[in-house]
Amino acid sequence: MNNISIKDLLDILLKNLIIIILAAVICATGAYVYCEKFTDEKFASHGSILVTNGGIITDDQGKPVENSQIAASINLLPTIQKLLASPDIYKTVAEQFNNKYTTGQLMGAMRLSAPEEHSLVLDITFVLSSREDVPAVTNAFLEAASKYIASLIEGTRIDIIAQASGTYKTAPQTAKTTVTAFVFGALICYAILFLIFILNITIKSDEDFASHYDVPVLGNIPDFDAKSNKKSYYKNKD
Repeated sequence: MNNISIKDLLDILLKNLIIIILAAVICATGAYVYCEKFTDEKFASHGSILVTNGGIITDDQGKPVENSQIAASINLLPTIQKLLASPDIYKTVAEQFNNKYTTGQLMGAMRLSAPEEHSLVLDITFVLSSREDVPAVTNAFLEAASKYIASLIEGTRIDIIAQASGTYKTAPQTAKTTVTAFVFGALICYAILFLIFILNITIKSDEDFASHYDVPVLGNIPDFDAKSNKKSYYKNKD
């Protein structure tokens, strides 16, 4: 195996720069075409709910909140998160849209997250292919979920604190994907060239000969009979 130096690495890069750039451009072009022609657009919209056990938000807004009430509400969160995955909620939403979306499609489109640990606020996001439908579906889910959970757990209160109003595109991320493909294309091409270099044990110069054999080199005699492969052979000259 050759002793690799920084000079060798730079030589590989500079001598094959056109090939590396060409490979990167091909990968980037393929990624761009895939994003624009074969990837469906996806849009997202999100809203938020506040989960309490009913003792935190009351008609008397000036009443202090006890720590026990907050702790009780936090303990509800795992249960609420599981209930939000109930097919009954999604079925209700699907019916509101005349079954344009199946229950399974809606379940796969929902993303549930919490802004921070032990937060009483849960963010609900839907990702759909229709920019027009996604905020309406999100709001329908917020309403259906709050009613469904309140009906199952007495005293639990689900307040919608942020309704879905806008949308944003989540896919395809053409620019990001294209740049990533360009970089990976260049890296993969360079890696292949590097492997070829380290696996090539042909002696190509006086320096290669000196690094393999502990014999002084006075000069080299070119092989004039070399064929189209143009390999150079170095012979020790006494």
